[in-house]
Amino acid sequence: MSVFFGQLSFADYAIDTTGVSAGIKNAVHILKTAGECLLIGIGGKIEFDLIGDFLPESKKISGVVDGEMRSHNCLFQN
Repeated sequence: MSVFFGQLSFADYAIDTTGVSAGIKNAVHILKTAGECLLIGIGGKIEFDLIGDFLPESKKISGVVDGEMRSHNCLFQN
């Protein structure tokens, strides 16, 4: 669910597939309190201000590897 306030959008979740640090920072900044940013295709270095960007609003950032799939659940059964 997203809430729109003027030009700003605040989201429960954000997904970044680019790995570009500017895009990841934007994704984190549009999160609501307790929102989560999922990173797919993490690129190089990125720096955050832990106190300013995460802690006061309990935001979370997670890396997703291979969709976190369980291969035994994804294989076709004959």
